[in-house]
Amino acid sequence: MKFSNLTPAFALIFLSFNANAQIYYSKIEAGSILQDGISLGVFSTPIPLPPGNWLVVNKRIDEVKLTGGNVNTAPKVVLTLKNTNLDNNIIYAILLSFTPDSISINWNNNKCESISTNTITDDLGKSPSDLIFVCAKAVPFSNFRSTLAQATTSTNNWRKLNLSPLSGMFEFFPDNVLLLDIAGNQFHGKNFTYSFIIKHESNLKSDRRYLDYIKSSIHTYGLTLMKFLSNENVKFPALAAYESKNNERDSPASKRQFPDATGDNRIKPTTTPGSKQTEERLTELKALFEKGLISQEQFDMKRTEIINSL
Repeated sequence: MKFSNLTPAFALIFLSFNANAQIYYSKIEAGSILQDGISLGVFSTPIPLPPGNWLVVNKRIDEVKLTGGNVNTAPKVVLTLKNTNLDNNIIYAILLSFTPDSISINWNNNKCESISTNTITDDLGKSPSDLIFVCAKAVPFSNFRSTLAQATTSTNNWRKLNLSPLSGMFEFFPDNVLLLDIAGNQFHGKNFTYSFIIKHESNLKSDRRYLDYIKSSIHTYGLTLMKFLSNENVKFPALAAYESKNNERDSPASKRQFPDATGDNRIKPTTTPGSKQTEERLTELKALFEKGLISQEQFDMKRTEIINSL
């Protein structure tokens, strides 16, 4: 079709779309640079990303096993993205997975909680049965650099699958990081999971302002994913270094950026393990162990404690 044959209105839409075109997910390959999100098609809003140039270090296609329907599996795209410019942004890398196809799936979500007292959680006022479910967490990860260096030979399946692509660039990363895990899905729709790898800049237990900053960050990112799942065209905001923001601690703007968790933002502290259903607690414990965030001894001890509480 020649451009001269387009009506003015359609030409404007055509130019607007192509000026901000994202790479279609199936065309992405290792070495691609992503800037403005990822396209799922003309009639879908693009998968949001933070500002910057994101190098695709690795791409793989996994299968989600399904039961009770006409199909047995659904494809899941898994991308490893590295930040090529850390100016004004503390996100070093992103582990992103999503189901691109419109398949009716009941995701059987668990309540957004954690049995670890070191994990910060925010359910954004959502319950597992809602039409749109989002869960945001911040998980400390120490000795990250050495973990990356050994990822290719790790006996931990999660580490080997998800961290191996970054193994050769382990010196790029700080030794102590936070994983900002933002996950969400639509009822009988698509599922998206992000792990934003950021520098762990202060002590979450002794530095209340840093704690509020991280809570505010995961809440904002959770809201961004929620809006995307509601078909809004959004982007994740950049995360500036905590130290630079901390210099503005007395300004009104700073107070707005780091809201107190007791306000209307509905950020909730980690819930005590006793309030969980046994199955959910064991599932969460297994996930922590598979990510290598707790040792075998800690896993066994906590598992015994949960079972003995029955």
